[in-house]
Amino acid sequence: MIEKIKMRDREYLYVRVIGKGKPVVLLHGFGMESKAWVPFILPFITNYQFILPDFRGFGQSARVPINNVCVFTNYYEDFEDIIDYYCLDQVALGGISMGAYVSLFYLSRRGTNRVNKFLCMDQSPSFKHTKDYKFGLGLANHDQWMSDFYNVMTLLNQYVDEKDFYALPKDERIYVTSKLSKFIAASFPNALTKFTIRTIMKLPYIQTIFLPDYWPSYFRVLKAYMENNYNLIHDVHKIDVNTTIMVGMLSEMYPVESSLYLHQNINNSKLVTFEKSGHAIMLSEPIKFMIELNRFLSE
Repeated sequence: MIEKIKMRDREYLYVRVIGKGKPVVLLHGFGMESKAWVPFILPFITNYQFILPDFRGFGQSARVPINNVCVFTNYYEDFEDIIDYYCLDQVALGGISMGAYVSLFYLSRRGTNRVNKFLCMDQSPSFKHTKDYKFGLGLANHDQWMSDFYNVMTLLNQYVDEKDFYALPKDERIYVTSKLSKFIAASFPNALTKFTIRTIMKLPYIQTIFLPDYWPSYFRVLKAYMENNYNLIHDVHKIDVNTTIMVGMLSEMYPVESSLYLHQNINNSKLVTFEKSGHAIMLSEPIKFMIELNRFLSE
């Protein structure tokens, strides 16, 4: 079932609700949407009610405007509005990548009164390297990632009001899709998978899947990452709820050290390693993920 729920700013967010039982909110990552969770939660829907929002700018909520200067505040306020709508005092909360960061942001600022357990999947408390923290996006390749993102952001800034991606000049489209395919490919450790992604992303049909007519929302999230110093390295110790931290040991997106940092600084946390996975844990080791998800839910 998909519901439209009114947020505090009178915009409507689309939320999938599946199952019956204890409430669980799962937050998707950048470039994803809530339906990505569905194949993995089906074995558990007789005991749990899964609440799966599409973030503003993504999925069914693609055209819902991001109207807060701080994207993550916008997103966690939406999370609050959703659990208020369902009159939930406490929920289990999980997220992957950007969804995990929204969760970290919420728990660090709002506390854990309404969350009884937390699942954090392959995420760093800081997107960027800082003077005291060198485990941001890409680790050794961090500067190259930042350069690529800055170039894409600068290029797209002049086209942000153009809804049709194919109205952009061809050279610009090729550049953007090449960087996007590089970003997506970095979620997987397998060389053949990387090559396949980079190859098929050259096809217009595939590009329309990853860069549909609401592509400016992706740009605005990227811009928020680049222009704001989002940094939770000194805040995550405030999280005092039972936490499971899943990490892809072959992740190129966020280094293993970032998850180790979270584990060391969040009390009552445990680390679950996925030896054959990169950033896309669910897709690389789906059976192990479902086993660990079941363990998280039942504890």
